[in-house]
Amino acid sequence: MIDLRVVNYIGELRQRGMLCCLATNQEANRAEYMKTQMGFADVFDRLFFSCELGCQKPEPAYFYSIQQKLELESRELLLWDDYQKNVEVARECGWQAELYTRFEAFKERIKTWTSL
Repeated sequence: MIDLRVVNYIGELRQRGMLCCLATNQEANRAEYMKTQMGFADVFDRLFFSCELGCQKPEPAYFYSIQQKLELESRELLLWDDYQKNVEVARECGWQAELYTRFEAFKERIKTWTSL
């Protein structure tokens, strides 16, 4: 189920100039479904699926692959994930990272990471 509060907030962040990407572990059929049927190709600026990257979270290679494709420094990247191990490994790779627990907490916490 899609949380429309999150989708709408991502739209707001993108309108304010923030690059918003989806990074997820998925097999090819599910990835295609998420792109087309769920509409995530329109919701996010970029989509990063493990099946396309050839590695998956929480492998460091997953985070380095995304960083390389975005052509950004690790310190410029902020990951929100609902799995603590992914947050820990992202931090080990030099990313900023937060554990997603609920929408209200996310919306409040992201203010500390942005000037929005």
